[in-house]
Amino acid sequence: MYWCFEMAKCATINDTNVLLDDLLTGYKRLVRPIADQDRPVFVNVSLVLKSIQQLDEVRGEFSFFAGINMNWIDAKMTWNPQSYGGIESIKASYEDVWVPELILMNPAEEANTLGMKWQTVLFLSNGLAYWIPGNLIKSTCTVDMTYYPFDTQICEVTFTVWGYSESEVALKAPILQADIKYYEGNNIWTFKNSIAEADGNSIDFLFYLERKSGFIIMHVLLPLTFLSILNAFVFLLVPESGERMSYCITVLLSIAVFMTIVSDTLPRSSKPIPMISYKLLFDLINSALITLITIFNMRIYNKKDTTKVPRWLRKLYQVLACKNQNGKIIPAASNDEQQHEKIDRSADNKTEKASLQINQGQENIEMDEASTNEVKISWEHISFMVDCYAFVIFALFSVLSFVLFLVSVQ
Repeated sequence: MYWCFEMAKCATINDTNVLLDDLLTGYKRLVRPIADQDRPVFVNVSLVLKSIQQLDEVRGEFSFFAGINMNWIDAKMTWNPQSYGGIESIKASYEDVWVPELILMNPAEEANTLGMKWQTVLFLSNGLAYWIPGNLIKSTCTVDMTYYPFDTQICEVTFTVWGYSESEVALKAPILQADIKYYEGNNIWTFKNSIAEADGNSIDFLFYLERKSGFIIMHVLLPLTFLSILNAFVFLLVPESGERMSYCITVLLSIAVFMTIVSDTLPRSSKPIPMISYKLLFDLINSALITLITIFNMRIYNKKDTTKVPRWLRKLYQVLACKNQNGKIIPAASNDEQQHEKIDRSADNKTEKASLQINQGQENIEMDEASTNEVKISWEHISFMVDCYAFVIFALFSVLSFVLFLVSVQ
């Protein structure tokens, strides 16, 4: 009995041919497949994502391979399965039947409707039609590179039913998220989500992509930071080596090369300006200042001893370096202690004992002159002081630049 039941439901090729001929006889693909022509044809649309091919930030192009899953009711494609050997579904070429031909509204290249000649439409006996046109879709995408390379991009892809109004064909999005069952990963972008938003006879797909920043960190940010820190070490080079200027210029040119590399990966737009551009500019200015200070300091170092160091510069050196006559670093003494020390030393000199009878103002002048003559300060001492403080300041600036950049892009 079971065998007979299965045989009764078996359809022959002739049944399929007869069914397809009966369905397509008098079928007009330009007529909307709904009995009441005053009502719209409701089409459910969802996305089946296969892969993300590319997001070109410079050209603003987004390409991906996906299938657009659509289904609707075709009132003219209904039949009784019992009359055709139990056939409950049949396929027809999309060129022979009515389909909601979607066209991309923001194409990066020539705009074409979805669908190929070899693609078919599946019909069930109750008139329910299924069509999944798949293609490589290339659309435009406005990118925001403010937080590059830790950026998240939102690319909007809009489809519409060309030639129909909202009262004739209405698109619906029953599934808000893309089907990623067959999705293959991308080397540059991480697919986070895709949301569908239907509005009348158009539908928008929003793609949320997050950049994989590891490559940029390893090949751009860290080398650039190391170069900036390394640039400060020019102040530790011995002036007699004659390599200071070539060292500075080499690092400066290296940073300029990095600026060129990064700018080639960014769109030609000044709004918004990526944070990494500010960092590159800061590092370039930092390197340029190091070069200028190195030039200025080399002139100080090579000044002749016949040129006297100004008094204010000797005072500044004594405050910052805190040195005694032997060149050893000592704590800075208070004014009272220095005066008592001067008085005690002058007590051993008979000539200076007499000078103690004079007024207090003259005494302060003489003690000041004595204190400035305690340590012989040359231009080499001034150059050494500039090297020490410049190294600390610019090294801190380089590290601070990297830290502030990381904080600003998070």
